[in-house]
Amino acid sequence: MRDGAITILAPMPDTPAEAAGVRPGDIILEVDGVSIQRMSLLEVVRLIRGEEGTTVTILLRHLSSAEPVSVEIERDIIQLESVNLLMQVGRIGHLRMSGFTGSTNDELEEALERFERSKGLGIVLDLRNNPGGLVSSVVDVTSQFIDDGLVLYQIDAKGNRRNWGVKSGGKALDIPMVVLVNEFSASASEVFTGAMIDNDRATVIGATTFGKGSVTNLWPLDDGSGVNFTTARWFTPNGSLIEGEGITPDVLLETIDEDEDEDLHLDRAIEILKQELGEGTAAQNK
Repeated sequence: MRDGAITILAPMPDTPAEAAGVRPGDIILEVDGVSIQRMSLLEVVRLIRGEEGTTVTILLRHLSSAEPVSVEIERDIIQLESVNLLMQVGRIGHLRMSGFTGSTNDELEEALERFERSKGLGIVLDLRNNPGGLVSSVVDVTSQFIDDGLVLYQIDAKGNRRNWGVKSGGKALDIPMVVLVNEFSASASEVFTGAMIDNDRATVIGATTFGKGSVTNLWPLDDGSGVNFTTARWFTPNGSLIEGEGITPDVLLETIDEDEDEDLHLDRAIEILKQELGEGTAAQNK
């Protein structure tokens, strides 16, 4: 939910929604001809879900357009894979993370083993369009890259503070890294990004992130609806509020046209990483 509208942060990669043309930032207007105005997120999700092989028609408004478009999506069982590693020229690993699920840390460890076997030199960790996920998952993932300190802390409505500390045993503590984010990097991905910046672990580039950093609880009602309560807010290790603010990258990049064939932001991230690798090599040779 953003400004009262149900907004799609990002369709999951390689899913029917992505194939049908659903884009990051799309606003849902109707589901199967039914207006969703004044509906809760839970009610809309129930309308969209259905039996495998059936279809649902969703009326959307793209971020860059005033005219709504209708997309038909065939429902399917979605296999959740949240980590993908592609080795680039120059032994740079493009590590794309699409969410923080219960299996993300295990997937990451497998990817890091592949990176090591490939004799990789550095990683671009791509969190663009990552809508977040589990706090426990982002703590585990962040702990792969940082050896000590905080991942985040949260403050509840009574002012009580809870710290989420780094776990020991990280497998990527010394791998040079650049983190790539955009305006649809949200929630747990913002926690990770904030921890990277506050711990001086990686250069972050891209756009200011979404600004979703709160703990919510859904209370079901007898009529099948529910009320969503915000019970706490998240802060980065150095005390920056995530909710409503987002994380500002070290290097801000200009928005690129949706029709652009080349991934210019990824190219820039690789360029910065190679510069940092070159500076590190030069320092060692002095």
